[in-house]
Amino acid sequence: MAGFLLVSVFISSLLSVHPNDSFWGSFLRQQGFYNFFNYLLFFALIILNLKDFKQVKKIIIAVIASASLTVVYGFVQYFNLDPIRWTENGLSTDRIFSALGQPNFFGHYLILVIPFSLYCLIFMAKSFFSRFFIGLALLAQLVCLVFTYSRAAWLGFLGSMIFLLIFWLLYKRFKKIAYAFMGLLLVGLGLIVFLNLTDNSAVNAPAPLGIVNRIKSMADFKSGSGKMRFYYIKYALEEIKRESPLRLLAGSGPETLTGLYLKYYQIDWGIYETINTVPDRAHNWLFDQILALGILGLLATLLFYIFIIYKAIRFVLGRPKLESDDWLLIFLFASLTAYCINNFFSFSLFTVLVYLYLILALAWFIINYQQEEKIINIRLTVFSKLLIWLALLACSAVFIYTNNINQARAEIYYIKAIKSFRASDFQGVINNFNKTIQLSPGSSYYQEDYLFLLLNCLPAIKNKADMAKLYNNLLLHIEEI
Repeated sequence: MAGFLLVSVFISSLLSVHPNDSFWGSFLRQQGFYNFFNYLLFFALIILNLKDFKQVKKIIIAVIASASLTVVYGFVQYFNLDPIRWTENGLSTDRIFSALGQPNFFGHYLILVIPFSLYCLIFMAKSFFSRFFIGLALLAQLVCLVFTYSRAAWLGFLGSMIFLLIFWLLYKRFKKIAYAFMGLLLVGLGLIVFLNLTDNSAVNAPAPLGIVNRIKSMADFKSGSGKMRFYYIKYALEEIKRESPLRLLAGSGPETLTGLYLKYYQIDWGIYETINTVPDRAHNWLFDQILALGILGLLATLLFYIFIIYKAIRFVLGRPKLESDDWLLIFLFASLTAYCINNFFSFSLFTVLVYLYLILALAWFIINYQQEEKIINIRLTVFSKLLIWLALLACSAVFIYTNNINQARAEIYYIKAIKSFRASDFQGVINNFNKTIQLSPGSSYYQEDYLFLLLNCLPAIKNKADMAKLYNNLLLHIEEI
């Protein structure tokens, strides 16, 4: 299933409207086929290297320890002590994001690690001191989750806790209580949606940021980010209707949605979001999958998840009684529940995706650790192993030079070009940016920024020959983009 998923992403990248961005990832997001290949490689390596639950428990402790460092930095931001100046300033938004750069990403990360802490507190911590520190870490994670003011993360956390509660009720054979609770949840959800759809009140000024106001605005699709998400889904549906059979099957490719949304930009988007901001995601997992990877990628992803869920259900039903180690599987699926709910209102990047594939790998290990698997044993001579290692090192060296060292050099010249622009050294802008483009010719980010800076340089050039040369250079890059 993982192989089928990898092939589907490769096909979408190969047939992409921007193959370079789809294979290597965009400059800002870095979520192309290359990253996806590494996520699945990470998933496979964990499965192949885990031998017993002692290793799993070490991973859980490492997850909680790293989360503790992250929330400490979150508290530093909350008390306005952050020494780093971020692009999204926590002081101006009153929302913390730790080292993840954006509150929603921090909230998404926390709802994945909170079930780890909860499991450790209930099943792993034995002494008073271990329970005290794990409990303190869990409390700190919950407080930071609140102060992200991320509504999608709050819903994800609530969903994960409801999942754990319903599973516990069913496991303890309180079926009537579990079914009644699920019925109340459905009625409550329907009532919230009905009240929101029938509310025809005018759009008012944004309410002050606060826990109560953020909870009230969860079902608000008439203003703010809720209105923008409504637009994203509306135009995602419009794009799906317009797509050719090939694009509907294979998608436009990973990291290409900015180009799709650009043609739908409306003037009133500037009311609810920063002017001239165009999304690169649909902020909904289902539409992101269809637009980027097509029906083929969507089916491959669903089959991958359904297969693991099917194996997990068989494992749970086949156990007469769940031991403490088995309960980890339930808490891992609580994390997956939180992930899925959050991603119907947002999207994932590097940190969260690493944790997603860690969770999936741990779940797979728990399901299969008691089964005796036959491992293919390929015997190689010392000379064969040496050749394989030399080939791997040679390929890695070429890749690192072309995709890492050259990228770093391109970034150095890019910074020099920006400094030249601020110093009104227009020739310096041109020279440095030309070197940037040469070192990273496939980056649409550099190409677009190059056009922006050169257009601003054009009025300052007095020599007609230089102006004509720059004008022709601009036309050349516009055609390339």
